[in-house]
Amino acid sequence: LARERGLALVSLRKLPVQQFEAGGTAPKNDAKGAPANVRSIYQHSFEIEIEGSYSELHGYLAHLEKLPWQLFWGRAALDAGKHPRLKLMLTVHTLSMNKVWLVDDA
Repeated sequence: LARERGLALVSLRKLPVQQFEAGGTAPKNDAKGAPANVRSIYQHSFEIEIEGSYSELHGYLAHLEKLPWQLFWGRAALDAGKHPRLKLMLTVHTLSMNKVWLVDDA
């Protein structure tokens, strides 16, 4: 956010960690019915709400797409009720083999 001087962070909220299941398939069980010994992938998500002009928000999204981290977003909603100041609500996800990657200390 510091690169786009006109942007303001309105809120940042971490969402609960979820086990990621590619293609919606359920984890497989072994011959005894117990869960198979497979490595789990976890989806870590957070919601960012930022405010700025269209060009500032566009620049921010372009910068996010170029980051070396593998981020993807599931939802983006734009509120133009206070035009020319816009509010962008963005849900961002990343995947990890570590369930506690973004866990609060509390």
